[in-house]
Amino acid sequence: IRSLIMDIGYALGCGAVTKELCRIKSGKFELKDSILLEEVSLEKMLKMDEALDLPYVKINNGQQVIKGYQIYKDNILEFSNFNKNDYVKIYDEKGYFLGIGKAEKKSTFLKTLFKQEERNDRIVKINKILYEVT
Repeated sequence: IRSLIMDIGYALGCGAVTKELCRIKSGKFELKDSILLEEVSLEKMLKMDEALDLPYVKINNGQQVIKGYQIYKDNILEFSNFNKNDYVKIYDEKGYFLGIGKAEKKSTFLKTLFKQEERNDRIVKINKILYEVT
């Protein structure tokens, strides 16, 4: 927008600057959802996984993934639609957010894999574990 205003000013031969600009939306967040810096508190902060607009996988081996194990077909309990190379949120069997991984297969292919018991392809490569081990 700033560049567009400057270009219009140059085209008119008088120059132009942006006096005020207000972002009303960014991703799924709208201006009505914002708070003042003085109002920031832990109660109002979003959980990390709520802030990430990503597809997800729910797995049955959360403790192993925290220790570095990758996610294979046989580990997946539930998933949303995703494409190959999409980043996905990873949840354990209890619904705890563990981290982020990169899909190595499309979710539609995963549905096909579930019909083939002999195959256990890696589905998600772990990118970052954000869960604190206790």
